[in-house]
Amino acid sequence: MMKCHFNMKRFNSSITQKNCKCSADCEKYPTLGYKGYFIHHFPGEIKKQYRNHKAQLSKISRELHKVSKDKTKSDYLKIADILFGNWIKKRDSDSNKNITCICCGGTFNLKDKDTSGNYVVQCMHFVSRGTYSLRFNEINCHAGCCHCNLSMHLEPSGLTYQRYKRFLVDVVGEEEVQKMEDQKREIGKITESDLKLIIEQYKTKK
Repeated sequence: MMKCHFNMKRFNSSITQKNCKCSADCEKYPTLGYKGYFIHHFPGEIKKQYRNHKAQLSKISRELHKVSKDKTKSDYLKIADILFGNWIKKRDSDSNKNITCICCGGTFNLKDKDTSGNYVVQCMHFVSRGTYSLRFNEINCHAGCCHCNLSMHLEPSGLTYQRYKRFLVDVVGEEEVQKMEDQKREIGKITESDLKLIIEQYKTKK
């Protein structure tokens, strides 16, 4: 459940509440107990978030170091999918970790979960992941909600797919989108070496 921070202005008060003092153009209101700062803009909270992010990167790094010759190609593929998907979601989110689904237009936070405990925000592929030449293509992938992603799978040429297509046409043009769609018919392969390069690239990419 997303936490809301309400404007604590008193009714019938002539006192105008000041905005968060992190910057002159910040539109957030101070959170009680955070010395005039909105909770997520408080210097101590920012340092905490940085430490948590650094710890997560360290954990991923440790997991990657465990990859050995005993790992299969599917193991490398799984790691590459996770790192790439996380980067896409981060790329498409704002400073508050919110994304706007490119298909339905809904706003979701990266931390939102559905009733089953799964994350709502997912990395959506215009041309499905089965086409390896576009599986890790940044233009082919954008952050969206799990509901639209499921709809893409159930109706490959349905309304959600058409909305995604219109979005991409506006971004890269109809000719480029047609080239992407044509690749669906190609039999593509991806090697273990390719996956290792992808892992190294998105392990450190910001």
